[in-house]
Amino acid sequence: MIFLKDNIRYERVISKNDTFYYKEIEQHLALFLDEIKALHAHPNGPLFYTVNNVPFDEQMKVTFFLLVKEEVRPAGELKFHSYYSVEQMMSMRILSDFEANTQAAYSAIFQFMQASNIQQLTPPYHIIHQEGGQQFVTIKLGYLRSE
Repeated sequence: MIFLKDNIRYERVISKNDTFYYKEIEQHLALFLDEIKALHAHPNGPLFYTVNNVPFDEQMKVTFFLLVKEEVRPAGELKFHSYYSVEQMMSMRILSDFEANTQAAYSAIFQFMQASNIQQLTPPYHIIHQEGGQQFVTIKLGYLRSE
């Protein structure tokens, strides 16, 4: 099910742009988290990332984001956002079999957008949630409804 009235509104977010071979996402994510740990920052919410390209050549361009408790001065390629907001988003939740169901969710979202005369405004956001020992992913996409 696609939910049309969604957004992203977070405080104290650290981000980093990265490019890598698509099968190396776990290693690059771990490196990102290590860089945040080196700043002595403490996670305070979900990890999320954007997929900024269609990886036809198997190279992914992503931006990783993590909410933290502290205001920090980032080092290297890290950026600190006191507030990160994206309005007018659609979303879809994936509860299991993330790889296969992500492709199905993308397909459903893009078919819905085409049928509803909706224009994509942002890259897809993947928000990783942990609740009660269970992990799930929410895919969000900023949009504009065409007249």
